[in-house]
Amino acid sequence: MADLQSTQRCAEVKIRTLPNAERSDRKDVSRVFLSMDTLLELRLEAGQPCSVWKVEDADSRREAIAWPSAQKINRNVMQMFKSFQDHCGFRLEDRIAVAPVGPLVTADCVVLRDVSGGTAMEEKDRAHWEWYLEDKLVRAESIFSDMLYEVTLKGRRSFIVESFLLAGRPLPNKIAHFSPTSRVQIIDEQAAALERPTTGPRPILHVSGIAGIDSALQKLNDVLADFSDVAKTSPTWGRRACGVLLHGAHGSGKTLLLERVAATGWGRVFRIDADTKTQTIREVFKDARLAAPSIILLDDLEALAAADPPKPATTALLSDEMARLSSDAVQVVVLAAAASASAVPLPLRKRGRFTTDILLPIPDADARRQILRSLGPAEEEEVKLLDRLAERTHAYTAEDLALLLDRACFLARHRRRGEAASNPPATPPGQLELPTTEA
Repeated sequence: MADLQSTQRCAEVKIRTLPNAERSDRKDVSRVFLSMDTLLELRLEAGQPCSVWKVEDADSRREAIAWPSAQKINRNVMQMFKSFQDHCGFRLEDRIAVAPVGPLVTADCVVLRDVSGGTAMEEKDRAHWEWYLEDKLVRAESIFSDMLYEVTLKGRRSFIVESFLLAGRPLPNKIAHFSPTSRVQIIDEQAAALERPTTGPRPILHVSGIAGIDSALQKLNDVLADFSDVAKTSPTWGRRACGVLLHGAHGSGKTLLLERVAATGWGRVFRIDADTKTQTIREVFKDARLAAPSIILLDDLEALAAADPPKPATTALLSDEMARLSSDAVQVVVLAAAASASAVPLPLRKRGRFTTDILLPIPDADARRQILRSLGPAEEEEVKLLDRLAERTHAYTAEDLALLLDRACFLARHRRRGEAASNPPATPPGQLELPTTEA
């Protein structure tokens, strides 16, 4: 909320997805539609750039084109097309801030990155593709960073907007106008990596600080390291699988591990849930490929692509998409969690898919001791009590132990309140009393 207060002429709105499809020339895809009252309040004119971002996350800031809505909408509503909403990473429940950002700059040149994969573009064909794309971009008029173009012309190729140039220098703008005199320049993935500015080392894809699963954590980090230093690793003739399957009983820490990987900041995170439709799954993999390095998380994989009852369409789609990622050696890691590895269909266990599975076992006494110490107080007497408890909680998972400590703290507070009401407390303040617990 501090962002809203410190930004001049800023409005807070809710997202509503436009029911109609975007225009075929993509002229309106980057537009956000606001009420006339909101446009007047922000002193925004139709076609002027504006900045949109999640109120709770200033780093989610994107640039769009403000436009008056053709419908009668409330002043706290912003309409946008589903494709642009997904591009921005906005959800319907998000609180979005809108603010003007100045005039729309016309770029001399728009640099497009070829993300087609497979066969590289022949140099003799590059000028033809650039000429064809210039016509596409001049029709769209407003072009934004990471905008995707899929074109069929002597084969099918995909391009993504990499940057804008003015007088030969990169523009900091994330959206620009493409005029009839602007031109297109196509570069490949390697050239794009060299031209991107370096702002410091990328965060390492490494997870630490989780008690009780040392062996599983080491195995996971060994696999993840193969994605972090892909340019240095040799030999390169072997195919790297893109998937890692975590499996274990309920409460063993699978979801916690997924979230810790997502929190590394190594790449953009995409999520696929049990009820995700096949078309959405296809779009997630496409977006993850374009945003590489990136992470795809699939929690509860057996519900998404179960072997029993079978879901052949979903299984086949996941298998094909993961095979493509592995074959093209894209920096996209797919992490999935399941209660049992046997519940995952065999097509997803083939080469390039989930060939690595990591079991999160029921913790033994030593692992339970580590888990309890990480959850409980650090005082010496309390640690001794936790160590005794670890010996008496056979077959408890990490979540069981956390719930046990929660219950112990509740009972201790309840007992102390009763003692305080009748007698002076017999236990010094700050000590934790755990109930006697039999496994």
